[in-house]
Amino acid sequence: MGTPRKQAEETSTSLRVIFSGRRGAILLALLFTEFGGAVQSIAYSSVLPIAADDLNGESLYGATLAAGSFAQILVLAVGSAPFARLRPITLLGTATGLFVLGSVLAVAAVGMPMILIGTVIRGIAGGMLAGFGLSILGGLFEDKERTRVYGLFAIMWLLPSMVGPAINAVVTLAWGWRAALAWPALLVIVGRVLIGKQIDLVPWKRSTAARPSLTWVVALLGGLFLATSSTLPESAAGIGLLAAGCLVAIVASLRILRVQIGPERARLGKVVLLHALCLCYFGGAGIISLAAITGLGYGIVAGTVAVGAGLAAWSITGFKPELAERWLPRPQVVGLALVTLGPNEYEPTAA
Repeated sequence: MGTPRKQAEETSTSLRVIFSGRRGAILLALLFTEFGGAVQSIAYSSVLPIAADDLNGESLYGATLAAGSFAQILVLAVGSAPFARLRPITLLGTATGLFVLGSVLAVAAVGMPMILIGTVIRGIAGGMLAGFGLSILGGLFEDKERTRVYGLFAIMWLLPSMVGPAINAVVTLAWGWRAALAWPALLVIVGRVLIGKQIDLVPWKRSTAARPSLTWVVALLGGLFLATSSTLPESAAGIGLLAAGCLVAIVASLRILRVQIGPERARLGKVVLLHALCLCYFGGAGIISLAAITGLGYGIVAGTVAVGAGLAAWSITGFKPELAERWLPRPQVVGLALVTLGPNEYEPTAA
C-alpha cells in the first residue's frame, strides 16, 4: 500500500491533474479538434440545403447528406487491419490530408457532385481516425480519469451548439455558404497539427482484431448504395430502393458486428441497441436543417438554431451521464424513444 498522499494522487480526477504535463497538452489538442469538428458538423448540416439550391443539386441532396456516414461506415466495416500497419503520426497525416482535400472540393464546388465527392473523401478520413482519440485517451488516462475526460468532450459540443448557429448564420448571410463550410475546417486542421506535436506519447501496437467477411462488407456497401440512390428515381421505385437498401445494410451490419464483438448475446444486444440509437440520432439530426429551411420555409438562422438546439441538449446530458443512469432504469431505451419521437415535431401546424 502507498501513502495516503500517493493514493490520492493516483485516483485524483481534478482538472489540474488531468491537464498536467504532455498528456494534458495532447488532451487540449484533442478537445480543440473536437470543438472544430462540432462547429463544422453544425455548419455542414445547416448550409447543405442552401448549397444544394444554389448548385441546382436537390436530387443529390439525400446522397450527399448520407455520403459521409456511408464512407465512414464502409471504412469501419473493412476493419483496422489496413491501418494497423501505420504509425499514429502517419495515420494522422494521411487522414488529415484527405480531410483537407475533401473540404477543398466542397468549398470550391461548381456542382453538387463535387460536394458529394468531397463528403465521401472526408468520410473516409473520418473512418480512418475512428477510435483514434479514444485509443489515445485509453492509453494515457486511468479508468477513473476517463469519465471526467469524456465529460469534457461533451462540453466541447455545448459552446458550438450555443454560438455556432449564430456565427454560421452571420457568415452565410455575409459571405455565402462556401465561407460557412471553410472556416470550421481550419479549426480542425489546427487541432490535428497540435495533436501531431505530441503524437509520440501515443502507445502503438499492431491490431489483432478479426477482419470481417468481404462478402458482408460488399453487401453493406451495396445496401447503402441502394438506400442513398433512392432519391434519384422520380417514382415509387425510390421507396423500394430505400427499403431494400436499408434491409440489406442492416443484415450486413449485424453480421459484421457479430464477428467483431463475439457470440455473447448480452454484449451483442447492447452494442446493437447503441447502434440503433446512433442511427436514429444522427439520421434525424441530418434532416433537421432540411426540414426547417426547405420543408417549413424558414431561413438559415432558424435552420442553424434547430441543429444547435439538439447538439446543446446532447452536450448537457453527456457531461453527467451518471445522472441519467441514476434517474432512469434504462436510459438507452428512453434515448431511443426520444430520438424516434423528435421527427414528429417537425410537422407544420395548420394556419
